[in-house]
Amino acid sequence: MSRSKSSKSKERSSAGTLAKVAHDAVALFNPELRRSAEGKDDAHNDHNAVADKSDKADKANKQTSSHSSSEHSNTKRRRSKRNTESAERSTASTETVESELDKVVSLSDTQQVAEKMSLQTQHHSSVSLPDGVQQAVDKALQHLDRDLAWHSNLSEQDKQLLNLIIETAVADFLAWMKEYRHSADASQGPRPSTDHIFFVAPLEFTKAISLKQALEVTRLIVDILERNISGFSDPENEQEIRNGMLYYAREVAFSAASVYATSAEARGDWDTRIETLTIEDLIDNVTDHHVTSRMGMLGWTSDYHCFAVVGKLADGRELESGLVQRRIRGTIRAQGGECLLSNHDGLLVILVDPRAKGSPEEFLEPLIRYFDDGPLCLGPLRHQVAGAADTIRAALITYQTAPAMSVLSEATGIPRPLRADDVLPERALFGDVTARQELYTSVYASLRGDDPENSLLKTLSTFLLSGSSLEITARELNVHPNTVRYRLKRSIEITGWDPMNPREAYVLLTAVKIGLIEDSHE
Repeated sequence: MSRSKSSKSKERSSAGTLAKVAHDAVALFNPELRRSAEGKDDAHNDHNAVADKSDKADKANKQTSSHSSSEHSNTKRRRSKRNTESAERSTASTETVESELDKVVSLSDTQQVAEKMSLQTQHHSSVSLPDGVQQAVDKALQHLDRDLAWHSNLSEQDKQLLNLIIETAVADFLAWMKEYRHSADASQGPRPSTDHIFFVAPLEFTKAISLKQALEVTRLIVDILERNISGFSDPENEQEIRNGMLYYAREVAFSAASVYATSAEARGDWDTRIETLTIEDLIDNVTDHHVTSRMGMLGWTSDYHCFAVVGKLADGRELESGLVQRRIRGTIRAQGGECLLSNHDGLLVILVDPRAKGSPEEFLEPLIRYFDDGPLCLGPLRHQVAGAADTIRAALITYQTAPAMSVLSEATGIPRPLRADDVLPERALFGDVTARQELYTSVYASLRGDDPENSLLKTLSTFLLSGSSLEITARELNVHPNTVRYRLKRSIEITGWDPMNPREAYVLLTAVKIGLIEDSHE
């Protein structure tokens, strides 16, 4: 029994749609076909434009005729006539489309394009495999948990994606093998296209499964298929299929390496941009939720302690610098910590979260060899994002004030590392508000307490301003020299700085002067 006209129309429409989808998919992998398609689309658009103009002219003529007759008819007849004309145009348009489809595409054309596409399309659903092959693949999938220890730790979604990748690879192997065997010259047969296999899953899937694990899966699948090759191949074709498997597995391995390398490069570039932006914000003392969110994206927890390291790498060339930064990151992570790295004005800025695995000095010790002989500055240990900004800024200003330390330490040189807390006076002179506030709070205010005439503060001030002379201080205060010694010893216990040491006496004198200035403003 012949099919109805509408049924034929639906088949032609379906065939046309399938052909278009197939053609577009193939064009994604074939630039020549894509350019050819664009040319045909332009010609088709021109044809449609002419047809649209013709339809508009016909419509205008009919509307004019309708308008002249409508003056002698009622509203019902006008509506009826417009409906009739619309139906006629719709029928004519449908017949035109069907005629064009008959000329442009047939079902056999669709199948031909679809077959060409079978090696290159992405599989987003379950793959249909021959019974014998499906049984071998099922057996391989059952072995994953048993033979690969890491497989059981995957989420159900990741397991499903991995299974889909495996089935896609096997299906594409069969399709490639079929095309290869039908080629006239085996030596000139088609090369397998395997890159797309890994794109049936999102790019983030490369974080769930490493390249090494992907290669382990490939080896396991090939081994199991080889052991079960008799279930889906004739005896005379077994060796040919076995050779094809090895060749195809090699291509899959190369494709996996390429995909993972591209993914790692893209992820590395993205992480580098985020790190640079975060470090620059912290340098500018920006500590809002945007900075916190970016640090969370880079693996930092919401509660952490951190310190900064600032210095110049021994080898500043771009390529060598990148390799050194990778080694620095690996060294810090091997010690149990986490870090952010970024270049700033020719300096390498490192923010380290030790995660209670050691002191800042212990983390820095194995990193010193990567830096030149110039200053290597260590910021104080601080808490959370506000503290991260403080320690980075302190380390940077310490680097800028380091020349003052070289004059004071000509015999021994600048200490390595140079701690930011050891150059508080120089930082305060350089305009570091944090250093000035720390000197005021930790030294001057702790000695003064609530009494501006505190005897400890008065004794220390007099001692420092008298040239560190016990006798002059005792005479000025009208006390015994032993009383001066006792009070100075108490000041050491409170502040941690020894006024008998020339360098530490300078720190204390700076703190006292800052305190006197601050108190005068109250």
